[in-house]
Amino acid sequence: MTDDLVPEDLRKEYTREEILELEKKFLAPAVGHYYQDPVLFVNGEGAVLEDSSGKKYIDLFAGICTTITGYNHPKYVSTIKWQAERLVYTSSLHYVVFPTIC
Repeated sequence: MTDDLVPEDLRKEYTREEILELEKKFLAPAVGHYYQDPVLFVNGEGAVLEDSSGKKYIDLFAGICTTITGYNHPKYVSTIKWQAERLVYTSSLHYVVFPTIC
């Protein structure tokens, strides 16, 4: 997918404050953070995360999917892109082969 197909509002570089305001506006209060002043991560590579001010962190949390994949691993990015170009989602009521083998 080329950038010209991505809606303008998704290509915009949002500030940390804009993101937090959008979060307050659109996310349910139950979808919250553990911290009063959460860090806004905008990029990741391997085990390193980068926040909206450019500060870098080594992710030692070892949680969720990043435990085994890291951030932005080329193999996983290409596999996800390959699948998304074919079929992103369908109900589990239907038989779908590609998500099963990916």
